[in-house]
Amino acid sequence: MKIIFFSDTHLTNKLEDKKFTFLEKIISQADKVIILGDFWDNSLITFDQFVNSSWNKLFPLLKSKKTVYVYGNHDKKEFSDKRVLLFSDTQTDKYSFKVNEKTFVAEHGDRFFKNNLIYQLTYGGPLKIFFMSKLFITWQFVIFENLLTKAFGTRFLKKKSLRFNGHIKKVIIKEFKNNEILICGHTHAAEIDLKNNFINTGIIRHGLGQFVIIDDGIIYLKEEWYNASR
Repeated sequence: MKIIFFSDTHLTNKLEDKKFTFLEKIISQADKVIILGDFWDNSLITFDQFVNSSWNKLFPLLKSKKTVYVYGNHDKKEFSDKRVLLFSDTQTDKYSFKVNEKTFVAEHGDRFFKNNLIYQLTYGGPLKIFFMSKLFITWQFVIFENLLTKAFGTRFLKKKSLRFNGHIKKVIIKEFKNNEILICGHTHAAEIDLKNNFINTGIIRHGLGQFVIIDDGIIYLKEEWYNASR
């Protein structure tokens, strides 16, 4: 069975043709799809707007793959309603499955930062309203990541975010058993580190498409620029 994992698409009511085609392509390749959160972005669009946007053309394809939808911090369960069933068969905060005697635990990844002081001061403290605002999200993701990633490539994006992967690894060492592997998103930094029982699916945004495949027990990290202008 070929399982495809992706996260952090942060879809809005603006249809991006190249991004749509990329998602359609990778979803079509799968026997099963697991979305690891931040599929749509509550900071930039309401759930009602999302399900009525042109992105809903992907919904029948996602349903045909018996998609598992793991909620993220930008698309929490309370932000949506029963219409999540339009594009997924299962909805949860954590999804576990076994492959070759290994237990994979699929989560978005944000909960691993609950004890991180800097993270809590920004996303969990009194400044949360600003850091979750449309203004900040636009500055961070559209201006900061988009422009600098285009200027310096994926190395910049990875170096910027891999430190957050390191924080998650320190947490799961204490929490996870030896045969358990976390597969998550949230940090926007794709990585496979089986030595530390860690997989991150990365991001599908700003022309950069990252996702993970598990095919008959073999794990692959895929990365490509879906924006043909690059």
